[in-house]
Amino acid sequence: MMNCNECTWKEQKEKKYTLEEIRPVIAACIRDSATIVGLYYKHLPKEIFEKATIEMWDDWGRNHKGSVEPKGDVRAFAENMCYLIRQPNSIIEGSVTEHLDDDKSIMRFIGGCAYLDAWRELGLSDEEVRYLCKLSAYSDIAFAEVSGLDFRFEETMADEGCDHCIAVMQRREKQNG
Repeated sequence: MMNCNECTWKEQKEKKYTLEEIRPVIAACIRDSATIVGLYYKHLPKEIFEKATIEMWDDWGRNHKGSVEPKGDVRAFAENMCYLIRQPNSIIEGSVTEHLDDDKSIMRFIGGCAYLDAWRELGLSDEEVRYLCKLSAYSDIAFAEVSGLDFRFEETMADEGCDHCIAVMQRREKQNG
């Protein structure tokens, strides 16, 4: 039997946790948020769900992650993406930069995805998981956009037989006129 007085809240707050101790807790929170998105998908009319979800992920990318300065700097954006992926609250476990120059970066995201895991645990089909993955990419697209870049996924872990994502970030083409 546990005595609730054995460990006070103050002692828990003051304890220093290692990444190994905290990562599973954060991963569970990420899966929970993805589960909520999956449940909305299952229970809302598709038109309402899609519009609201795109707006939500877009807003998340524009406001939660901020932007990279100077705008249009592919190297700074790629470094920031690597930094974000190393954080304990990343939805993926790692990345490899396959190409980096002043105009373009290609990154391979590896190690699984907490979003996809949660959606699969809900019993969603592969097609539904790919659809939700496509929608969740709006956060990265918006983050790149406010940083003056274009962003796209060429491959994702949601694709059949694929165990990685290929993300391409590049300097936005100058518009004529």
